[in-house]
Amino acid sequence: MTEGTARPTLDRELLEARKAYNEVVGYVLWQFQLIEETLKTYLDITFDLIRARTSDVLVCKWSRRDLENAPLGRLINQFEQFTDDDPLVLDLRALSEERNHCAHRAFVRARREENTASLLMDVKRFADLKAQVESLLERMHARLTALGETCTREGV
Repeated sequence: MTEGTARPTLDRELLEARKAYNEVVGYVLWQFQLIEETLKTYLDITFDLIRARTSDVLVCKWSRRDLENAPLGRLINQFEQFTDDDPLVLDLRALSEERNHCAHRAFVRARREENTASLLMDVKRFADLKAQVESLLERMHARLTALGETCTREGV
């Protein structure tokens, strides 16, 4: 086989690796967006509950708009103030660096990387990260459900 005929196969393999990489990174990034939205919703409901319980003695002008552009770290810090689930907070903090990598560097890497094997190793790494983030989402939704049940009991 001549060098000219081998090249299209390598290019196709690299393109397929880039596609797999972009798909898994995109999915993980979407999951991180869901975590951010879940944190915002949790905080929004928390402040509704605070307002309902303290409206006769406390003014609370907080609104969800105050968090619309908040970075993940700030959302985690605020969430930490209203939960006793310290392991969840620690896990959220641990994955926030991965979120930043996904959001700011991961897609650029796929465009620059010429090594198919390296990209495929990262596909595996992001697939593992996907499982971690899915687990976090389940735990966050359990927290949100419990908060919703409290609001229902309180008539909020």
